[in-house]
Amino acid sequence: MKRLYREVAKRIHPDLTSDRDERMRREALMAEANKAYEAGDESQLNRILNAYETSLETVQGEGPGAELIRVIRRISQVRGRIAEIEAEAEELRRSDLHQLKSRLEEAQRHGRDVLKEMVDKVEQQIVQAKQRLANPEDAPTMPTGRREAR
Repeated sequence: MKRLYREVAKRIHPDLTSDRDERMRREALMAEANKAYEAGDESQLNRILNAYETSLETVQGEGPGAELIRVIRRISQVRGRIAEIEAEAEELRRSDLHQLKSRLEEAQRHGRDVLKEMVDKVEQQIVQAKQRLANPEDAPTMPTGRREAR
């Protein structure tokens, strides 16, 4: 962890540039790196280093060669983001809410109206509760537990 932190600092430290905008960007990255190191978050340190090394801003120079490197890095960034989005989508598909939605859609495909079924069931429970209230002597009795004296 310490070695990784030193590697991050060696690459992104703000004192390594004289450009004002680049210095500000590096200060923000270094603050993130410090926070990750203090939290013991090695994966975040790796992400910071990787993001810096693959950023478009680190490519110096002009011309077709530098532009090609920028385009390749941009493609890599987009691919990484697509992978993140796919992972998030898969996590959402595994969620309880999505499972419920899938079951409701399946019931609809089979001609069932789940909401109407739920309403009917609640109305039936209300009728039964009213009957129990109207005729408490017909309601099933609950055994009363007696405590034995010790």
